Amino acid sequence: MKPFPYYLIIAWLALAGCEKREGSTLVEGRVVDKHTGQGVAHASVQVLAQRGSGLAGGYAPLGDPHPADAQGRFAFRFEAEAHSNYKLAGYVPQRYEASLQDSPGLRRGGRNKDLRLPALPYAWVRVRLTNRPPRQAADVFVAPFLQDARGSNAIDLSRQVRDTTILRMYYAHFEHMLSWQIIINGQVVTNQRRVRYPASDTTEVEIPF
Repeated sequence: MKPFPYYLIIAWLALAGCEKREGSTLVEGRVVDKHTGQGVAHASVQVLAQRGSGLAGGYAPLGDPHPADAQGRFAFRFEAEAHSNYKLAGYVPQRYEASLQDSPGLRRGGRNKDLRLPALPYAWVRVRLTNRPPRQAADVFVAPFLQDARGSNAIDLSRQVRDTTILRMYYAHFEHMLSWQIIINGQVVTNQRRVRYPASDTTEVEIPF
């Protein structure tokens, strides 16, 4: 039996030790709809950096976002540091949210090709609150929705009398139960409706009280 060529292992370890762990880093890939796999046109691609060991703290944006083309494809370089971890996130404001749990990690100082960045599509929900005769004041609560600018994830209106239309965003394709509660003169009425929102579309929901 011939002796095992241990020098090959030593050579491989030496090469591995010389591998770049920082510096110019190439990223190429495509931003896609998480549900359909189709490219997301003109998405923004953001490098996210996490300093240190990665055991504490989250990822923060590094520099400005980079544009993707009409098919969602992108290619660019950035400067990576030796003691940071990196991810990419793809999104379109008001249309797609980056799916961070699916965002790929990056190899520092190397070539990262054929990356796939899933993005979650938004849908719009138009809720029409219609007060029918004899038009009494009501407390109205409707949930769930994505958080609005005030940090609320629901519609919560007190002493509501007039008809009101509210437009909110939600994740497309996910089926969920839209629930509402109406209180008039101490009497509580609850109802619900199963809804699945199509991407980049507006679903109408009327709630009479």
